[in-house]
This record gives sequence, structure tokens and C-alpha cells, in this order.
Amino acid sequence: MHKIIVKAKSGDDFIVHFQLRREDYNKDYFGSVYFCVIGKDIKTDIENVYYIKSSDGSPQEECNEECRIAFEFNFCWRGVWEGRIYFKDDEYWSDELKVMSDIWEQIENILKDKIKLDNPNYQAFD
Repeated sequence: MHKIIVKAKSGDDFIVHFQLRREDYNKDYFGSVYFCVIGKDIKTDIENVYYIKSSDGSPQEECNEECRIAFEFNFCWRGVWEGRIYFKDDEYWSDELKVMSDIWEQIENILKDKIKLDNPNYQAFD
């Protein structure tokens, strides 16, 4: 499982968990994008990532079913770049959609680069 932090233009932070589903040349990745905050531990001054709880918006250290997921996704190369997004909530504020669009663009670029690096002899990308 890979974990990366993605910062939206709005300044909001998200943590992305993703992993490889298939090992063939398609390199099919799937994952989840979680709302999070980055805060400094008062005692150690070390930055920590905290997931946001769905129920009340409070921070928590562990990733579990209580964490608010922005969306889940699947991304691969199948002769064209193919990305699918699966929203978790029934409704979103319009500003949240703008932020999610921004982070999806970043995630796409990260996964394209990863797939290209994993397949250095395959020349058909883009």
C-alpha cells in the first residue's frame, strides 16, 4: 500500500492510499482519498497526519471506517488513460468538488508517472 499527501490549491490536505490490483502491463491501481489535516505534536514539534472523522470532523490518528473519504478511484492504461472516481457521500458542497477536481488532477499525474516508470520499455503512452 502506497500513501502520499496531496495538497490542494485551496490549502486543504488529503492523504491518498493506493495499491496495485493487477501486475500486467496495464498496472491497474485503485485507492481511496481521505480528508486529513497535518498538525504539529505540541511535545515533539513533529508534523503528524490526522484523518478526519466522518461523524464530527474531529482528527484521529488511525485510518479506519470512521474516516471521511472524499472518493475512491481506479486508474490504469488500457490504450488510453482511464480513471474512474467513486464518490462516497450523497452530496458535496460546490467548493469541495473544485478541491477534489484539483487533487484528482495531481493524483492522475502521479499515477501516470508511476505506471510509466514501472513499464520503461512500453512506448505507447500518451
